[in-house]
Amino acid sequence: MRRFPLALLIILPVVLGTCVSSFAGKLSYSAGVGYEYLSQEFFEDSLGLSGVDSLATITRVKTTYLDDFRGEFAVRYSPFQDDRVELGASYEQTPDFLRIKVTSRYRQPRGGTTVFQWDGELVAKEAYSGDTDASDSYVDGYGKAKLVLPLAENTRLWGQVRTEFIRFDSTTSFSFNHYRAEGKAGVTQYLGGLSVLDVDLFYQLRGVPDSSDLDYDAFGAELAWFGLYERGDVDLFTRLESRGYEKQGGVDDYLRMEVDLRHRIRFGHSLVARQEFDLEVLSFDNPDLLNSNYTRVGLDLLGGWERDAVSVALGPHIELLDEKLSESTSSEEYVETGLKTELDYYGSTSLFLSLESVFGYRNLQYVDDLSSDFVFERIDLVADWEIVNMLHANLLLSAQWEWHDADIDDNQILLFSSGLSYGF
Repeated sequence: MRRFPLALLIILPVVLGTCVSSFAGKLSYSAGVGYEYLSQEFFEDSLGLSGVDSLATITRVKTTYLDDFRGEFAVRYSPFQDDRVELGASYEQTPDFLRIKVTSRYRQPRGGTTVFQWDGELVAKEAYSGDTDASDSYVDGYGKAKLVLPLAENTRLWGQVRTEFIRFDSTTSFSFNHYRAEGKAGVTQYLGGLSVLDVDLFYQLRGVPDSSDLDYDAFGAELAWFGLYERGDVDLFTRLESRGYEKQGGVDDYLRMEVDLRHRIRFGHSLVARQEFDLEVLSFDNPDLLNSNYTRVGLDLLGGWERDAVSVALGPHIELLDEKLSESTSSEEYVETGLKTELDYYGSTSLFLSLESVFGYRNLQYVDDLSSDFVFERIDLVADWEIVNMLHANLLLSAQWEWHDADIDDNQILLFSSGLSYGF
């Protein structure tokens, strides 16, 4: 397995900062620490004898996928006062791996009729301790270029190209080296005020040198509309994609449609009502037990209160999955109902907080030995706090609990990530 020179990884950001500091422009550093944790907890019938001697055979199993403290140092350099160009490098280390990242960004200064933008990133990660897998050490990166041309006073024609790749130290049946390339061409229409309509066509391909069966190409269209009116706003995104793999007989080929709609209307100075609608339809050319056609629909009807920096809303949540299978006993169809609660604080420059909770019940259409109805609780929390000038703390928490009639089916998933950084 390849080993990155540890000393080089440690000093590279410092050397870059020393070099660029001799040029005109803006130079900034940041250093920080963080902690990440990811685990899943469930019951396991270790001998397959559930009901015979449950005390002897059923145990609670907890699998920890990630449990790391990390340290990070980063440097960022802008050679121009208008920040049209930005270069960056960062070094991160945990007890198990090292990671170095180099970034570049270009934004054409305002004033020209034609606009060009560029974003690029290159990341190298090396696992050096603990139980390492083949996919733990890799190099990956992406580059994205966008060109915007004016057609009329409120109309813009644009094109975008994006490429990305990943290369592992060693490949397995679950981790292959691959690359993706995507091209988009679209039109943006400004509708007055802050309202805007954006439509594009895209083509995407993926190449997997070690497994041509995983190669695919895809094409489709996207539409995004944001409409602002006196008492509210509408945010709509829809995407239609047709994907074809290199496998014989059209195996895994599909047509997919996605719709996300958000609508908000205000009543008076503080009361607000929000509707959130999600739709996903997936249709395979050759459906089977692993690739089933389905329709998933979600709807939230929230009412609440907004004032200055604070927003609170709650209301009913419903989601359903309808599958089309020849053997209905293998279906995962369900109807999910519950109560959704949201709390946001976003007005202050020093603190951002977003909390979402859904408590409900999922009723399965078909119940067997491997699946059953359950009560659930899902929590998602995102927070960023500038404690004092240039000292930032951030937090990400995502958790889900499932409670079934039989304890053996209970499940718990927890993702926690936190960081503390100081810029200078």
